Amino acid sequence: MKNTLIICFAVLLFSCSPADKNKTSHEADNYVQSEGTVNEADIAEVYYFHGTRRCATCKAVARVAKGYTRINYEEEIKKGLVKVMEIDFDKSGNEALVEEFQVTRSGLFVRTVINNHETIYNLTEMAFMNAELHPDKIREAIKMEIEKVL
Repeated sequence: MKNTLIICFAVLLFSCSPADKNKTSHEADNYVQSEGTVNEADIAEVYYFHGTRRCATCKAVARVAKGYTRINYEEEIKKGLVKVMEIDFDKSGNEALVEEFQVTRSGLFVRTVINNHETIYNLTEMAFMNAELHPDKIREAIKMEIEKVL
């Protein structure tokens, strides 16, 4: 009986531990959705996708992402180095972006192009977990991806 309890405790302990304890939640490798080669100038694009109807958390993600990017990268936006876009995936005309980003629900993505190498970072899960109580985590993740381009 005692051995059974010890084994159950060990299984529970290891099954709830992160796979790689050396990685932080802000490391880019955790967020890479896709990579490829493109023929474009270096740029960072922040995309917030949503449906026509949005919950409070969806609105909070949009507010944090758009607000942070527009305030902190105002000059870079004017120069065309950074873009921030809000896309309603229910509206006609947005199908190409929805397909490119593989959007099936509300989401936050950062697309970077550096030396013709495109990477799409999916920040959705992290953003929705932190939008209302820890918005600085979203700001930090967006900053980390944008700064790679600048």
